[in-house]
Amino acid sequence: MAGYQKFFKYINFFIVYIISFILMSKKHLELLGVGISFITNFIAQMFLLMDLNASPKSQDIIVMILTVGIIIIFISNVMVIIKLKELHGVYSRKELPIRMEGEDRKLFDVYKILYITIVMLIGFSAFLFFGVLKLDNGTYESYFNFDFTEYIENGTINFIKVGIKILMQILKISMAGAILGIGGYMLYAGVQFSKVNTTNIYVAEEPPVTHDESIFRHNSTAFSSAYDIFRNLNINYLTQSRHTISL
Repeated sequence: MAGYQKFFKYINFFIVYIISFILMSKKHLELLGVGISFITNFIAQMFLLMDLNASPKSQDIIVMILTVGIIIIFISNVMVIIKLKELHGVYSRKELPIRMEGEDRKLFDVYKILYITIVMLIGFSAFLFFGVLKLDNGTYESYFNFDFTEYIENGTINFIKVGIKILMQILKISMAGAILGIGGYMLYAGVQFSKVNTTNIYVAEEPPVTHDESIFRHNSTAFSSAYDIFRNLNINYLTQSRHTISL
């Protein structure tokens, strides 16, 4: 029963992720999508960290790799959210929606792609991790496992099963490397985005506010609310963590 509850819990997170990713792809809804996605990601990956550490396979090296990836996402997202909050403050004083052009826009688009990619890699890697079967001796198969003796019977090798297992191990290693590599680049992109100049803003020659810009302006406000929720979640989580440690 607990296994099914865990499964449906992450299915719900997956659905919200998909919705937020779709919103992020829409120019005039991307900030709303970013806000929803970052909040969902924070909650989902806190649950994932707890489930990883509660697993009987918690000493597996993939747990450390996933943890590093989750920490990188958290740090990078915080930097991006703080900068978007600053931009929102600058543009809202001019009663304008947030505009990003040129290199700023390219950097933000790259960050979104890296973010979506690493979230999907961590999710799929976690799915494979929890799917590892329990062995007959009561132990669990290692996430990275190159033991092929089970496919040798009476001196005959089952090449099909060996080939499939080799491909799976290559896939797992590739994803683990991609999590660390993309995570490092994502952290770099987050640092660069945090340096975006907020003194020079992109303003057109006072055009009339279009319907799309009106939508975008409302969603900038929604992002600000999402930022406050995200900040309170962080504060509450850290407060609870400190309380637990003190106990």
